[in-house]
Amino acid sequence: MAEELRLFAGVDAGASRTALVLGDATGRILSRVRGGPGILRPGRAGAVAERIAGLLKQALGASGPVASLEALVIGAAGAGREAERGALEEELRRRVESRAVLVTTDAAVALQSAFPEGPGIVLSAGTGSIAIGRNREGTVYRVGGWGRQFGDEGSAYSLARAGLAAVAKAEDGRGPKTLLTARMLEAAGKVSVEELIAWARLARPQRVAALAPVVCRAAAEDPVASLLVQAAAAELAHHVEALRERLSDFAIPVALSGGLLVKGSAVRDALVARLKAAEPPVNLVDRGVDPASGALALALGLRP
Repeated sequence: MAEELRLFAGVDAGASRTALVLGDATGRILSRVRGGPGILRPGRAGAVAERIAGLLKQALGASGPVASLEALVIGAAGAGREAERGALEEELRRRVESRAVLVTTDAAVALQSAFPEGPGIVLSAGTGSIAIGRNREGTVYRVGGWGRQFGDEGSAYSLARAGLAAVAKAEDGRGPKTLLTARMLEAAGKVSVEELIAWARLARPQRVAALAPVVCRAAAEDPVASLLVQAAAAELAHHVEALRERLSDFAIPVALSGGLLVKGSAVRDALVARLKAAEPPVNLVDRGVDPASGALALALGLRP
């Protein structure tokens, strides 16, 4: 009879997608699965729990022998509030058989992935934006992550929204003509600015955020797009500067994460230039940030 595995799972639940990693007690990864958005909003805990439970069932089916889950850790966008964390933990316990369930923020699991021990800062810019850091004393601070209504400066959503605003201003004559008009219309499959704005009003945040690469690609040849990219980079640099101040460590290593900061991105290039020009220069490190694996590492830490 096959020996039953002791399994642990880590989840990165973001605004654009949800990723789940299943591992054994040694930390060996057995399965990776992905699904749709898993951002945690008030009243949405049940839906997020359903998505995670479905992914877990899919991952367990690929794990081999029938297994028991020892611990499940979820790092979710929107989990900065205790009420939402508690609601998701409760919904998960109704759907998932696991000895331990813990919900934390997506930023916390990204930090665990990049800097499992010791000090470090992770700046993440995807659909939203947030920076989180830990100093030598183990104190953790965060900057940003307030959501699109209050913040998310420098994020893909914020950049795309600024691009849409530039298109509207150009249409009115309140701003300069821009290549963004034609390129955003093409990307959204619309034929007029009025159609584009009407679409954006009803579109989900991740659909709007998907227009950010249009702004990035136009930046090399369009002055309006270039200014928007520089403004996004400046906002993200402010996140890092604020955290360096709060952590009282100007030599602390900083890792970049998120879809807007992939290598070759215009925002990343502009941001790196700003961080290197800071005084003192920011200590940028090239770390592979895998939030789901960071969540798995935290799950392994919950074993008895």
